[in-house]
Amino acid sequence: MKLPHNRISSRGFTLIELLVVVVVLGILVGVVIVVINPNVQQEKAKEGVIKGNVDKIGQALIGCVSSQLSPATTCDTFTKIGVIDPSGSPDGSTYQIIPPAVLGTSIQALGTYTQSDGSICGLGINVDLITFHTNRTTSNCHTSW
Repeated sequence: MKLPHNRISSRGFTLIELLVVVVVLGILVGVVIVVINPNVQQEKAKEGVIKGNVDKIGQALIGCVSSQLSPATTCDTFTKIGVIDPSGSPDGSTYQIIPPAVLGTSIQALGTYTQSDGSICGLGINVDLITFHTNRTTSNCHTSW
């Protein structure tokens, strides 16, 4: 008669294998969070909205400047260029038209907002009153034009 052979069951994972899997998953999660970083993505989205709004205001400025005899006084407010002031889109943003009295021979559409780090991001378009050429400006933002 044969005696039963005591064998340890080899089913399941060892503690070391489980620890290795947990460490690898932790590293992957850390990398994904750094790559995705929701705060940076939100900042970029806000800047994208501001860029779009400033572009639209800039196009309206070009239309106004090119069709007026004295654009310095007839194209210096949102109402005069036929645009609704988009301030507050996105939250906390402000927009303004800076007249030639401040800039000389150009009018500027400027959009600003406070970033999550407390700094002010400014995106603008200058429209030259003589040549109608545009020049984009950016200040302290995460992205550029």
